[in-house]
Parts: sequence; C-alpha cells; structure tokens
Amino acid sequence: MNISKTLGEKGSFWLPVLACLLTAVVFFPCLSNGFTNWDDPVYLLNNPQIRSLSLNNLQSFFSSYFVGSYIPLTMTAFAVQYHLWGLDPFFFHLVNYILHILNVLLVFCLFLSLSREPFPAFLTAVLWGIHPLRVESVAWVIELKDVLSIFFFLSASNIWVRAVERTRAVHLQVLVLFLLALFSKGQTVTFPIVALLLNYLKGEKLTKKTCLEVSHLFLISLVFGIIGYYGQNLQLDEDYSIGFLLHLKQFLSLISFYLGMIFYPINLCAFYPPSDDFIDYSGFLILLTLSPIIIMYWKNLRSQQNDLPDKHSNDHSDELSVIITEKFTEKLSPNRVTFFSFSFFFFNILFFLRIVLVGEAIAADRFTYVASIGISFLVASIVTHFFELSGSFKVKALSFCAITVIILLLSFLSWERCQVWSDSISLWSDTINKSNPKHYVPYLSRATAYFNAGKLDKVEPDLIKATSFAPDFFGVYLNIGTLKMAQEKLDEAKDAFQKALKLKPSDNSALRSLGQIFLSKKEYKTAEKYLTLACRMYPMVSDNFLIRAMFFYQTNEFEKAFSDIQTADNLFPDAAQVLILRGKIYKKLGKSDLSETDFIRAQQILKEQSQGLKAKPE
Repeated sequence: MNISKTLGEKGSFWLPVLACLLTAVVFFPCLSNGFTNWDDPVYLLNNPQIRSLSLNNLQSFFSSYFVGSYIPLTMTAFAVQYHLWGLDPFFFHLVNYILHILNVLLVFCLFLSLSREPFPAFLTAVLWGIHPLRVESVAWVIELKDVLSIFFFLSASNIWVRAVERTRAVHLQVLVLFLLALFSKGQTVTFPIVALLLNYLKGEKLTKKTCLEVSHLFLISLVFGIIGYYGQNLQLDEDYSIGFLLHLKQFLSLISFYLGMIFYPINLCAFYPPSDDFIDYSGFLILLTLSPIIIMYWKNLRSQQNDLPDKHSNDHSDELSVIITEKFTEKLSPNRVTFFSFSFFFFNILFFLRIVLVGEAIAADRFTYVASIGISFLVASIVTHFFELSGSFKVKALSFCAITVIILLLSFLSWERCQVWSDSISLWSDTINKSNPKHYVPYLSRATAYFNAGKLDKVEPDLIKATSFAPDFFGVYLNIGTLKMAQEKLDEAKDAFQKALKLKPSDNSALRSLGQIFLSKKEYKTAEKYLTLACRMYPMVSDNFLIRAMFFYQTNEFEKAFSDIQTADNLFPDAAQVLILRGKIYKKLGKSDLSETDFIRAQQILKEQSQGLKAKPE
C-alpha cells in the first residue's frame, strides 16, 4: 500500500499543516520563558549596539564582528526587535518560535519536491522539527542566528530543487537567499555542497555545466569561511590547539556523539564540558544495531528497481523512457537516499567537529540544527518503505502505533526541555545534574543567577566549586569580584579583581572595577590610576568613561566629568545612568534647563525598560 496515494492530493495540504501544528504545540512552553544569563546580556540586555537603527549603527553591523562572529543580519534583526518591543522576552521568543515552524514547513516542501510523496516528507519534517536537539536553537533567544540563517538556507534549497531549468533569475534568487543566510550565521557556507547533494538525490549527473552553476557559490563560501575563521581566532583568549591524534579521536567521537544524540536524545544539556579524554562511540553502536534495517531497506528497493526495463537497452523508444522515469521518480534510489542522508549530515556537522578551532564547550545541541535533517530523511524513508511492505492490517497498525509512540516520546522530551530554558537557575541546575561537570562555567553561571534572584545563601557554594575547577582562569575571579562587589563586600571584591589582573594584566573589567572599588573607598589617587588606564586601553567602552566621570564628579572636577560623560553618551546613546549623571553635572555647571531635559529622558528610558523587562528578565 502506498501511503501517499492513499492520502491523495489532500495529503499534500493537510500533512504540512499537521507538522506545523505539532511543532507549534511542542515548542509552546518557550513563549513563557524569559532571558538567561548565558550570552543574552552580551547580545541583548547590555548591548548598546541594538538600541539604535541609525545608519551608522547598521553600517557597523556589516563592517565588524560581534563576539567573534560575523552576523550583521542577525544583529540588525535584534535591533529591529528592540525598536518594536523593547526587551520583552515574549516577542524575542515568538520570533524564534515562528521561524522554526516555518523551517519545518520548508523541510516538508523540500522533500516533497524530491520524493514526490507527502508522507515521507511529512515524517522527515516532523522527526526533525520536534526533536529535543532543536530546543536549544528555538528556546535560546540569541540563537535567532540558527533559525534565521536556516530559513534562508532552506528557502534557497527549495528554489534550487524546484527549478525545472536553472535560469539566470533562479540563480539570482538562490544567490540572494544564500547571502542572507551567510549574513545571519556563517555555518551556512555548506550550501554549495548541499546543492550538489540535492542534485545527486534527484539523479542529476555531475557535469561541467553543474560545476559552473555552483562555482560562484563555492567562491562566496570560501570568502565567508575566511571571514568566520578570522573572527573566531580573534575571539579566543587562550590557545586551544591540540595534537593531531587527539584531534582525530575527538573528530570520530563527536561524529558518534551527535549520531547517538539524534537516535537517543537523553541527558541533553546546555554545556558539554571539554575533555581531552572525551570518547563517545554510542552513535556508531546505534548505527551498527540499525544497519540490518538499512541493508534490508536498500536490498528491498534495489530488488524492486531491478524489475525495471534496462535503461541502457537498445530500445530507446519514448514509451520505455516514460516508464523508466515514472518508476524511478516513484521511489528514490536507495543508494542515493543513503549516501545523500549521511553526506548531508557529515558536511553540515563538519565545522563543529573541532577540526579548526577548539573553544570552551566540546559540543552543543544547536550544532545539529541543519545536519540532522539528513538523518531524519533517511529514517523517514526507511519507515515509509517498511510500512508499505507490510502485508497484513495488524502489522500496518503496529507500525503506525510505533511511529506514533516515537513522535509522542520526542514531543514529550522537547516539551520538558523547553521548560528547562525558562530561566538561568533552571538551565544551569539542569546542566550540572545532567553532565556532572568538573568545569567552572555551569557553577559560576548558576551563582550569578542565584545572586540576581536574591538567593544569596546559595551563591557561595557554587563560587567555591567554580574556583576549585579553574584556579588559574582569570574569568572566575572576575565573576567572583563582580558578585562580591554587588554584595558590597569591597575588600573581597578587590582581592578577586587583583587576582584576575595577575592572570590577565590588561583586562578591562578588572581595571574598571578596581577603580570603582577604590572610588567607593575614597582612595582617589589609586582609583584615578585604574580608571585612566582603563580609558586609555579601551577607549570605545562607554562604562569606562561613565565611572571616571563619577570619579571627577566626586572630586568636584566638573569640566573633566562633563568631558567624560559626553564621551560615554557618544559611545552608548540614551543610557539612563549616563543621562542621570550628566543631568547632575549640568546642574553643578549652572545649566538647569539641560539638567531637567536629561532627567526627564532618563525617567522615560527607565520606564520603557521596566515595561519591557516583564516576564522573567534574568
């Protein structure tokens, strides 16, 4: 029984609707989540760049890196969202939520075009869309990078596949969408390879014409690859280089790890601690277990296709050509499906296998956002094939029940995982419980979350843990100093920042914070030394000039204070703290009208921020 024929033409309409509705239900908890303290402050909450849609600001997005990444379109999208609804987390989550649902629809359309059958396309879209590995990309607001870039990536793929003849207009559409994807996130440099794989799945031969069609796409990928590589190298504070044998071991382990997570998505967490001893062969074992099923699928379809008339026969009549074409388009070749699926997975996960750069985390759920589409298609093709081969009604019913149970189980796991991302405490507690990490990041992040939530009694144990795991990393002492400073334990904060400076003598935050501490202790000479050094070394950081302006204000040097506060305002326009201090300085300088203007504007900004930061802002 052919499921797609049984469903009829209506299946091509109702199945994608069902896939989108199921995805919408599964990820619905994300809409009630707030921000977290994992990069959300850097990208959104404390980022002055997104607070203006000025031409200069937009130009800066396209001419510079942000946190080591070249993502100008994503940064522009963040600025637009901030302009529309401030820092209300609901709308940021809503954008990710809608884009992911649209991506599910695009996956369906792509594989409907390739397989000509709605059911395997539906199953591919559902297995990919509701999988727990998708949660990180959807529930983490800054991963707009993922869902936005893949929206353009899949849109370009659909146009490429659907084009009967790749005219100049088709190439232009694909090129524009490819560039939009690259401007959103660099991982989409794989599109030219994916385009060739899609051609292969359709049965198109690799010709000189095809190579010319994708040559300019490969050139663009190379350029953006170099841009991305350079940015990531700038971002690294430490030397993460490792030996060849360790690279090879981690390369194989990570392929196995991601495959294992796709088939057995248990114990997912936000942070997988790096380890030189990282070994995971679970994915290979799962593939070995499933290999008889894949071989049976391959042999069964091959035997069916062997019954076709020989396309190399001497009889080249139109009738024979039509028969062959119809038969081959009814079922995709099993060797092509298998090769396509694993190649799609491999090439889209390749850049996340620590070949070039090695950062803090060894792996991440979000890295599978594109790659797992290939595995989902293979599983959907096999499931559909065996379902159709089943002879009895009971076997078909059992097969249908098994597919339903798998979908419901994946839906449940994703629903639960969405709620883990509700706030920082939940996120990092889950990470610590799941991975049992001997790493400072989860404990330090949870300590900060506890402090922000006012649970001060729980801060110290996590700080002790973080310090024990990274006694020689400046970042730990930097965060400890920040927390101690907020607790008004100035001497402990001073000691922590001084330890951070010993490990990294040029750190801006440590210099500025020490200046602020000595200012609070009224040790003005020492305070001025640290603040002036921070301003000199980091002239583009608004907070440096803001704190030094406070220093000059307290020492009654109002002209110097005004000069610094103007610099701070130029670097970070419309910051409430800057406007309040400038208002006070104006008052001291006898400019009461200007002082009142700044105070009124500061009140407006604080009101807007308080309205935007409802729901769970942390």
